[in-house]
Amino acid sequence: MKATEHFRAHAGQEIRVMDGDTPLFHYVLADGDLDEEMMEELVENLHPEGELEEGWTIVSIEGTIEEGEAEAGGFLAVHDEDDRAFLCDEGTIRALSQPASALKLVPGHE
Repeated sequence: MKATEHFRAHAGQEIRVMDGDTPLFHYVLADGDLDEEMMEELVENLHPEGELEEGWTIVSIEGTIEEGEAEAGGFLAVHDEDDRAFLCDEGTIRALSQPASALKLVPGHE
C-alpha cells in the first residue's frame, strides 16, 4: 500500500500518528479540504524552503480546518516512491523513523 493511500483511509479524521513511541496529533486531509492556493500558503508559512520537493504530498496537518481555512502549526508529508515521511513545523523538518506506509495511525486523540 502506498503511503498516501494509507493516510486516505482516515481522510477527514483526527488521528494519532505513532512514530515509535511518540504520538503526533493530526487531522488527515480529505479531498477538497484545501485548495491549491491554501496548500501553497501552508507550505510557504511552515516549510524552511517555502516549497515541497517533487514527489512529496501533504497528507495531514497539526491543527484544524474551519470555514475552508487551515489553522496549522505543522504538516506531515509523504513520498510514495521512497516510502518516507517527514514532519514540518515552524520552519523545521524532521524525518520520521518508520516507512510512511507502516506508520501506525490511530483514530482520535485518546
